[in-house]
Amino acid sequence: MKNKKIKILGVTSAIMMAMGSLSFAASSNAFINANPNITAYNTAYNFTYTQNSGNKDEDLKVIAADPYWSVIKPFDTDVTAKTIDWTIIDGSTNALTKLDGQEPIGGASYTNYDGTTYEGYAAYAKAEVDTTKTPGVAVAEATNDAGGYMDFTFVVNAASKQNMSNINVRAYD
Repeated sequence: MKNKKIKILGVTSAIMMAMGSLSFAASSNAFINANPNITAYNTAYNFTYTQNSGNKDEDLKVIAADPYWSVIKPFDTDVTAKTIDWTIIDGSTNALTKLDGQEPIGGASYTNYDGTTYEGYAAYAKAEVDTTKTPGVAVAEATNDAGGYMDFTFVVNAASKQNMSNINVRAYD
């Protein structure tokens, strides 16, 4: 009976250690592990244009949010902010012609709902939209290695009424 209890304790301990190691495998950055989500910082996250209205440059900035989205704060260091990856989502219209990560912005601050003010860095990218290209939707995404993400949507509306047949719908998760 005693051996059975020891075996059960050993198996339980092994399972707990394996699960614990998986939870830390996503990121080696302690700040990102503690604040895995990402949210927009002092910028819009939806942009709408009319076709042929010229080229548009948009600044995209993100900061960290905790697992429950209850605390939002800037990244603790510029090194942490640099770990954010910026990508254009497959299937986006070709109007989003460029997305470049830039140096993080220092001096970012956020005052939480409870009055606490956090100071630090915001991850930053520049997006270029060419409204002469195909009308439709493009999505730029900021991600971290803990699975957090923030999507920025760019919509180029056609300058004239469009044929409403053969419409394809895509949903992104």
